[in-house]
Amino acid sequence: MKIFTYLIVFAILIISCKNERMKDSKNSGYIQIDSSKIYYESYGHGEPIILIHAGVTDMRMWDFQMDDLSKKFKVIRFDQRGFGKSSIPKQKYNPVLDILALMNSCKIDKAHIVGISLGALQAIDIAIEYPERVKTLIISGASFPDWQLPKDILEKHIDFTSYVLENGPDSAVNRMLTDPFWSKSIPDKKYKNGRELFVRVLKENKQSFIVDWQLRNLPIGLPARLEDIDCPVLMFRPENEMPSIIPIADTIADKISNIKISTIADVSHLLNLEKPDYFNMGIIEFINDNQ
Repeated sequence: MKIFTYLIVFAILIISCKNERMKDSKNSGYIQIDSSKIYYESYGHGEPIILIHAGVTDMRMWDFQMDDLSKKFKVIRFDQRGFGKSSIPKQKYNPVLDILALMNSCKIDKAHIVGISLGALQAIDIAIEYPERVKTLIISGASFPDWQLPKDILEKHIDFTSYVLENGPDSAVNRMLTDPFWSKSIPDKKYKNGRELFVRVLKENKQSFIVDWQLRNLPIGLPARLEDIDCPVLMFRPENEMPSIIPIADTIADKISNIKISTIADVSHLLNLEKPDYFNMGIIEFINDNQ
């Protein structure tokens, strides 16, 4: 019984020390860009990493990355406009310029850029338009604005949009969590911690389903301009990726010359929430190999 008690106390001490270390190295706040405020958090010290979250989530999708990465790097995560604590967009804006403004505010000239899904698209755009700001590019699950989707998938997206406009943002959350069509875009139930985090963040970002995303500038010239990327690139490929993403990932792998592919078994679109240890170690090893 005494041994069990000691183990419990030891575990509590470890968790407490970890939380204190995170608090000691944390900075947070807002930056002002035109009429909008962008919320960000910075942890740790060393080579800077910028984490760009996926759509329908916010920066909390990186919760399982912060401790591992901030032990070795300065890690910055933020809420894009329309998500989390940042402002709802009311005028035209360029998300890439928001990220550059954040880097400038944090006095970061060049960083390792990490993005998943929507975040991967923006990471790619930065690497193409502002290569001098990117040390390495680490992506997964990118989609392209002008990519021709198969008819059945396109119809499902149109149906989803119409349904949400008619029934409101709460219906979008319920539909995404129950419709089998979206099953590979969200963490599987067997990954309990990742699923719970995603569901909580999704529900708290339901407003993102009715934001006017026509205000957001999207990159042009993809996939042709992928060949312009010359920094080291790591692309994660989830074994159970969304079908619409697979041909885009194939194209990225084909067009970027300096690219490493890391396939992770038994995960879907948001792999960082399902197997964070594999994801985190992949990032750390890649950055160390490209110092």
